[in-house]
Amino acid sequence: MKLSDCINFQLTAAQHAVFQYFGGLLSAHGITPAQYGVLACLWEHGCLAPKQIGEMVYLEPSSISTVLDRMQKNGLIERNIHPENRRLIQVTLT
Repeated sequence: MKLSDCINFQLTAAQHAVFQYFGGLLSAHGITPAQYGVLACLWEHGCLAPKQIGEMVYLEPSSISTVLDRMQKNGLIERNIHPENRRLIQVTLT
């Protein structure tokens, strides 16, 4: 079977094309497609844990941490300790 006939190759190519297009639109606002996904989750659900956000946008824990770090540095989100359980972090929009 040719590589171009494999469904996983076709899906990856389509995802890449969408991210390139969407990334171009979002760059005017200074955000990436991954950051947009985080913002959309927080807009819809309010305060969430990093793990919850990662599950919603299909990012691994190490990847979501990097995205959240950059977003916090840029003033888009805040990360605070949960008031009832100091082991948990809450992410909110600024």
